[in-house]
This record gives sequence, C-alpha cells and structure tokens, in this order.
Amino acid sequence: MASLTSVLQTFLCFPIVISSLLVPRITRVRFWKSSLEHYQVKRNLAAAGQQLHSAYTTGNERLSCVFCVFARRGDLINGARQHPELYREHVELERETGYTLHMSQRSLPEITGIK
Repeated sequence: MASLTSVLQTFLCFPIVISSLLVPRITRVRFWKSSLEHYQVKRNLAAAGQQLHSAYTTGNERLSCVFCVFARRGDLINGARQHPELYREHVELERETGYTLHMSQRSLPEITGIK
C-alpha cells in the first residue's frame, strides 16, 4: 500500500500545508513537487488502489480547468475538442473584451489553431 506522502506527491504541483487532522503525527508538512513522470503517477495511483483521472487518459499533461491560464497548448486543444461550445464562448469573450485568457497573452485560436 502506498504511503500518504507518495499519494499526495503524485498530485502536487504547488506547495501545500497538510493539516494535523489529516496526518495526526505531523503538525505541519510542506511538499514541493514538480511534475512527476507519467509512469510514476500511474505506479503511485495503482499502489494506492486508485485510477488515473480521465483528463490524463484523454491526453492532457496536467489536470486543471478546461481553459486554464497556465494550460499547455495540447491541453487547450483537448479542451476545445471535448468542449467546443465552451471553447467558442471563451473565444468570443476574448474578442469582446480585447483581453486574452492565457498567460502567453496570445488568443486561444492563436494557441490552438482552432477558430
């Protein structure tokens, strides 16, 4: 069985503080983990008896909001293909406001190649 630490590390991209309610013997623990290799995630989840989130099985590199401001190009393309109506709404919002919804300051159509 995987330890609580290994399961938590599987999902962490940002520092978090774990409450002493979750880990009785530890009052405060800070983890920092960058992206783990995909095989490590699968191994840790399998050891914990869990399944990989469907976002990863559809090709996303990370789990986040569909059109996250930090999303990678491939994840935005997957989001546009899986949620075309929502994608059109976001594109229209960018057009109406004149602001982009991505940290690159490029529009969604520029990033994804999908009009």
